Amino acid sequence: MTQDTSQFARYATGAAFRIDLTRHMIVGLMRAASGEEMTSAHHGANGLVNRGLLEPKEIQPRSWARNLQITDAGRKVAELCEMAGLGEIKEGG
Repeated sequence: MTQDTSQFARYATGAAFRIDLTRHMIVGLMRAASGEEMTSAHHGANGLVNRGLLEPKEIQPRSWARNLQITDAGRKVAELCEMAGLGEIKEGG
């Protein structure tokens, strides 16, 4: 099991399997899925990391903004968001 899969597994099996995402998280996840650069400074990024949907790209020096990449679980959730019509959600409205 890879690190991203185990983080997602811990999140998904914590109490009940439910994925709650805020508008900011959906926008960030969809951006990451489309190949845009993501950092931990993006609104919602920490929640996506906690859920195992994004992870740090590589070991980085401590910084206020880490470079992030989408995980396999993040790609699957992004696909579900797209199927649900959430791919066009924009930040702020």
